[in-house]
Amino acid sequence: MPSLLLLGGAAALSEFRLSQLTSEIQTSAPKAKSVRARWCYLVRHGEGLDADRLAAILDATGPLEPPRTGMLRLSVVPRQGTRSPWSSKATDILHSCGLGGVERVERGTVIDIEIKTQDSGLIDRIAAGLHDRMTESWFIGAPPDDILSPRQSPPLREIALGPSMASARLALGGANQTLGLALSEDEIDYLAQAYQQLDRDPTDVELLMFAQANSEHCRHKIFNADFTVDGVPQSESLFKMIRHTHAVTPQHTVVAYADNAAILHAASALRFRPESGLPSAYQASSQTVHTVLKAETHNHPTAISPFPGAATGAGGEIRDEGATGTGAEPRAGLTGFAVSRLDFNGAAHQPSRIASALDIMIDGPLGGAAFNNEFGRPNLLGYFRSFEMHVGGRRWGYHKPIMLAGGIGIIDSTQASKHPIPAGALLIQLGGPGMRIGMGGGAASSIQTGTNQEALDFDSVQRGNPEIRGGRFQIADVPLDESGLSAAEIWCNESQERYVLAIAPQSLELFKTICARERCPFAVVGHATDEDRLQLMDVQSRRPPVDLPLSVLLGKPPKMHRQADRVAIAAEPLDCAGLPLDSLIDQVLAHPTVGSKQFLITIGDRTVGGLTARDQMVGPWQTPVADVAVSLWDFEGLGGQAMALGERSPVAILNPAAASRLALGEALTNLVAADIGPLETVKLSANWMAACGEAGQDAALFDAVQALAKEICPALSLSIPVGKDSLSMRTVWNEASGSKSVISPVSLNLTAVATVADARQTWTPMLQRTEAPTVLLFIDLGQGKNRMAGSVLAQTVEQFGDEAADISADLLQSFVAAMSELHQSEQVLAYHDRSDGGLLATLCEMAFAGRCGITINIDLITIDPVAADWGDFKIRPEQVAVQRDELTIRALFNEELGAVLQVRRSDRTAVMDCLRRHGLSRLTFEIGSVNPRDAIEIYRDAKCIFQKPRHVLQRTWNSVSAEICRRRDHPDCVEQEITIAQNSEIPRVALGPAVAARQDQLAGPWVGRRPRVAILREQGVNGQVEMAAAFDRAGFESWDVHMSDLMSGRIQLDQFAGLAACGGFSFGDVLGAGQGWARSILFHDSLREQFEKFFHDPSRFALGVCNGCQMMSGLSEIIPGAANWPRFVKNRSEQFEARFSLVEIQASASVLTAGMEGSVLPVVVSHGEGRAAFDTAHPPADAVMRYVDPQGLATEHYPYNPNGSPSGLTAVTNQDGRITVMMPHPERVFRQVQMSWIPEALRATGDDSPWMMLFRNARYWVQHA
Repeated sequence: MPSLLLLGGAAALSEFRLSQLTSEIQTSAPKAKSVRARWCYLVRHGEGLDADRLAAILDATGPLEPPRTGMLRLSVVPRQGTRSPWSSKATDILHSCGLGGVERVERGTVIDIEIKTQDSGLIDRIAAGLHDRMTESWFIGAPPDDILSPRQSPPLREIALGPSMASARLALGGANQTLGLALSEDEIDYLAQAYQQLDRDPTDVELLMFAQANSEHCRHKIFNADFTVDGVPQSESLFKMIRHTHAVTPQHTVVAYADNAAILHAASALRFRPESGLPSAYQASSQTVHTVLKAETHNHPTAISPFPGAATGAGGEIRDEGATGTGAEPRAGLTGFAVSRLDFNGAAHQPSRIASALDIMIDGPLGGAAFNNEFGRPNLLGYFRSFEMHVGGRRWGYHKPIMLAGGIGIIDSTQASKHPIPAGALLIQLGGPGMRIGMGGGAASSIQTGTNQEALDFDSVQRGNPEIRGGRFQIADVPLDESGLSAAEIWCNESQERYVLAIAPQSLELFKTICARERCPFAVVGHATDEDRLQLMDVQSRRPPVDLPLSVLLGKPPKMHRQADRVAIAAEPLDCAGLPLDSLIDQVLAHPTVGSKQFLITIGDRTVGGLTARDQMVGPWQTPVADVAVSLWDFEGLGGQAMALGERSPVAILNPAAASRLALGEALTNLVAADIGPLETVKLSANWMAACGEAGQDAALFDAVQALAKEICPALSLSIPVGKDSLSMRTVWNEASGSKSVISPVSLNLTAVATVADARQTWTPMLQRTEAPTVLLFIDLGQGKNRMAGSVLAQTVEQFGDEAADISADLLQSFVAAMSELHQSEQVLAYHDRSDGGLLATLCEMAFAGRCGITINIDLITIDPVAADWGDFKIRPEQVAVQRDELTIRALFNEELGAVLQVRRSDRTAVMDCLRRHGLSRLTFEIGSVNPRDAIEIYRDAKCIFQKPRHVLQRTWNSVSAEICRRRDHPDCVEQEITIAQNSEIPRVALGPAVAARQDQLAGPWVGRRPRVAILREQGVNGQVEMAAAFDRAGFESWDVHMSDLMSGRIQLDQFAGLAACGGFSFGDVLGAGQGWARSILFHDSLREQFEKFFHDPSRFALGVCNGCQMMSGLSEIIPGAANWPRFVKNRSEQFEARFSLVEIQASASVLTAGMEGSVLPVVVSHGEGRAAFDTAHPPADAVMRYVDPQGLATEHYPYNPNGSPSGLTAVTNQDGRITVMMPHPERVFRQVQMSWIPEALRATGDDSPWMMLFRNARYWVQHA
C-alpha cells in the first residue's frame, strides 16, 4: 500500500516577494503579520524508501513541522487529482537517482500567517489570492493523506433525445447550455436530424467533440459565410477574398491554406545536425529549405488566466509550425498584446471573471516568454497597444485582449508535404499527458466573454509547459496526468505539448528508441482504418464513447449567412487649439502604445539557437526600438529571414478599410529596414479580430478584408497564404448601475515575412555620432494631409477625430522600391518608420537609441496647404500663432505612414536623387540633424519652441515599462536601471594586449584528426546546436551526446577530448537551475564515476555554459580544484534576464581564455538563475570574467550586472584551468553577424567575433596538451 510522506523545504519566497505577499494578504486581513512561506514536498512511495537520499536530492529540511501556536497554516498544492509538470520532471530525476520506489512527488507551499481571527469567510478571501484555482487546491493545515490518491472516473453520459425532432432539439438545446457548446440553431437542427438517422442518442463525448471541431474558432464559419451588406448580396466570402491574393500572386508560395502553417519558397542552407536516435557527429549538408509562417491569437484564455493563456498561445503556435508538412523547425517568434486602459490605481472596471489590463500585461508576457524560453525559440518581435475610449456612443477597448503568438521556421523541401495515411498505420500521441483543462476552449473562445458560465470559462484555459480517413482509438491508452476524468474530459481536453503522428507499424521500434533517448513520452492510442468512421473504445463502458461517421462530424452543416449594415460613426473633428506642446510630448511619450516596451523584451531569450541577427534591442545602450527581426539561415552565410508586424486598430472605428491599408503599410515600412527582395517575395499572415454581431461590425470586417485582399494586396503583388480569426471580441457584464459592454474595433494584425540577402545590411533606428556632419530626411507618405483620427495624441486629449490616415498602393510601392535601392548604396546610417506617436516619437526613439541630441526644424512640414500666404488674410497675429501651433501639433503627432533617414550631408544629393527616381523627392524634407548638447530641440519660424534634455524625455518614455516592472520585479533593480538613461558615454570595448599575438598562434595549421568534443545535453537543454557549431568552426568534431546515451552505455565520456554542457532548462529546472541534472549524476553511481574520471584526466577539458554552468557548479565536489566555486541562484531582479552585457576577461588559469585577458567585450546573457552565491565570505581567486560598466569597471549595478553577482563575477575555472564554467553565451556570438551591436573596435576582425578565440583556444590546447 503506497504511503504519503510530507517533507519541509527551504523558503519559497525571497524577502521582496514575501513582503509583496504580506501586503496582498493584508488587503483581506489588515491585522495579519509574520507571514512565512516555505516549500513542502508530498511523496507517494512504496516500501524501502531511502528517506535521507530523497531529502538530499530534493534539498528538503526533513519532515514537515507543524505551525507555531497562533499561526494559521494554509497549504497550496497541485489541484487534487492532477499531476503537475513539476512532478513529472522531479519524479524522472528521482528515478534517475535510483529511487524507483517513489511513485510520485509533488511540491506545494505552506504559508503560515499570524492572525487572531480565523473565520471561514476571511480564510476563503485570503486563500483566493494565494492559489490559482485552475491548477491548485488549498487546505487549512497540512494537505490530506489522500491528496495524491487517484480518483474514480464518472460513467459515460448519454443525452436522451426522445422520439421526435422537437424533443431532440429541446434536449440538444439543454446540452448546449450545460456543456457550453456554443452551437447555433442550425447546428442543433443538423445534429438532431443526424442522430435520428443514426437511430440512437449521442454521448456527451460526441457532442463536445462536434462542438470543438465545428466551432467558429476551428471552422471559421463567418469567414466562409455569404454576406449581404447594406442590402446588397456579395459575390465572395471573406475567405474567398483572402484566397484571391494567392490566386493573383502564387509565386514563391509552396503551401497555402492546406496545413498548420504556410510554406514559402526560400533558399539553400547548410543544415547542421547529427543523426537521429543515437550519439553521432554533427554534419553540415546543403539543403533546399523553405520558410514556415504562422501567427494565431489566444485571446479568450489570456483574458481568463493571463500567464497560462499566453504561455499556451505561444506553445500552440510553436506546435503548429512543428507539425507543418512532415516536420518543421521553429526558428523565431513574435508576441503581441492589445489591452484596454492600464490603470495603475486599481480603478479599472471589468467583470470579475477576467483579468484587468494591468494584470494581463504583468502576467501574460511572462507566460509567453517562459514558454518560448523553455522551448528554445528566440522571441524577436512584438507590439503592445493600450486602447479604451468612448466613441460614437460606444465603449471601445480590449477587455477581451489580443494575445498574438506567431513566428517563422524552416522546413526541408523534402518534408513540405504530408503523405496519405494507409489503413493500419499506428496513431501516436507524442508528448505530455492529458488533464481536465482546455475543456471546450475552441467553443468558449467563439462566444462573447460574459455569456458563458464562469466555471466553463476557467475550464477552457489550457496549462502551459513547453495533428485520416478513419480511426479506432482506445481511451485506456491515452496518457493522463489527472485521475477521475470522464471519457469526454479525456477525449476533448486541450492539454498542451501534444502532437499526433501516424507511423508505419514496422517503424515502431525505431520510434521507441528515439523517444527513449530523448526522454519523450508517447503512446500508441489507435490505428487508421479504411472506414469513414471514428471510433473511441472504452472497456469500462457498455458502448463506445464515440462511434460516428466522419460525414457527421466533419460534414457540412447549413452555411452561415451574415446580414451586415454599415453604421456611420458620429465623430467630431480633433481640436488641437491651445494644447501645450510640452505636456503633449510628455503624454504621448508616456502612453503605453508609444513608450518603451523593454518590460516585454528582456524577459525573453532573443538569441537561443545562435542564428539571431537582429532583435528588438539596438546599439551599445540596448534600446528597444528595432521594428524588424532577422534570423540567419545557418552558421556560415549572411542570408536569412526577416519579419515585421503592422496594425492600426483604432482607425478601424472610423474607417476599417484605411486601417487595413495602414496595417499593411506599417508592416512594410518596418520590413524594409532589412535588405529584402521584390515585393512579390513578401508574404503575409493576417490575423483578424472583430466583435461580429455588434451593429456595424460585420460590415466593418467585410470592408477591412475587401480593402486588403481585393484591392491593395493584389495591386502590390502581395499574397496572404495564412491567417486566423477571432470574431467574438466583446465583453459584457452587469454592475449595480446596469449592464456594461466593451467591444473591440476590427483589428488586423499583419505579419510580413521576406528573405534577406545580407543580414548585416539591416538598418536600425540608432542615430550615429559621426565626425562628418549628417542630416535627417523625413519622407512623408501622408502627403502633408496630417490626419489624426484614432492617434495616440487624440487619445491622450480624450478626443478621437473625424479624418483617418490612409495610404495608396502606388506610393507604398514607390517607397519600398526606393528603400531597396538605398540598401545597395550603404548611404543610410539610421532608419525609423513613423507610426504610433507620430514624427515626434520617431525622432525621439532615434535619439534615445543613439543617446544623442537632435535639432529639428519643422518649418517645411507646418505649411498650411490652404493658406500658404498669410498676407492674403486680414487676421490678427495671435490668430496666426494659434493656427501655427495647431499645424505644429498635427505635423508632429499625426500617424500617417512615413520614415526618417539619417544620411551623411555629403550623401544627401545622391539619396535625394534616388528618392526622385521613385517619385518621393516631393515628399521628402530635410528636417534636422544630431546636436552635441544631448537635448531634443524643435525650431519653428527661427525660434526654439521646445527644448528638453534627451535623458529626461527618455525617462518619460520609459515610465510605463518601469511602473510595470516595479510591480513585477525587484524594485531596487528597476530604480537602478532608470538612472542609466542619463549616461550617454559609449561603452569602452577593447581587445586585450595579448590578443593579436595569440591569434597568430591560433592560426594553425592543425595536424591530425579533428578531436572530438561531446556536446552534452539533457531533457530540456536547448542550446546544443550553436555550441556544436562554434566548436566545429574551431576545428573540432562536435558530437551530440544525450545523458541517456551515457546512462545506457551507448557511449562513454573517455571517447572525447572535451565536454561542453549546454544552456537551457534541464528537467525544467524543477530542483533549481541545473541542479536536477547535477543530482542525476551525483546520485547515479556509474555516471558519477564516469564524470569524476573525466574531470580528473589532465588531457581533457570541459566548458559549462548557462544551464551547463549551473549543472557543473553542482558537481564541484567531483571536480578537482573547484571547491571554492559558487552556486548560481535566482537573479536579483527575480526575472529571466536576456541582455547583451559587457564583460572583462580576467587573467586566470583558464585554457579557454588564454591571451584574451584584459579584453572588454559584449556578450549574450540569458538566464533566470545566474547570481553567484558563495558559502564563504570571500569570492574565489579563480575568476575568469566579470560584468563591467561602460567605463570597464567591475560592477554590481543593474542591468550592467544583470543578475547581481558579487563583484560582477560571471565565470570561474578550476585550479589547473581545464574546466571553465560561465553564465554568458559566447557560443551565440562567435560571428559578428550574430551580435546585436558590433563596436567599431571589433569590425576589422572579419566574420569571426573575438569570442571565436575561446573555442580556438580549446583546439590549440588539445593539440599541445
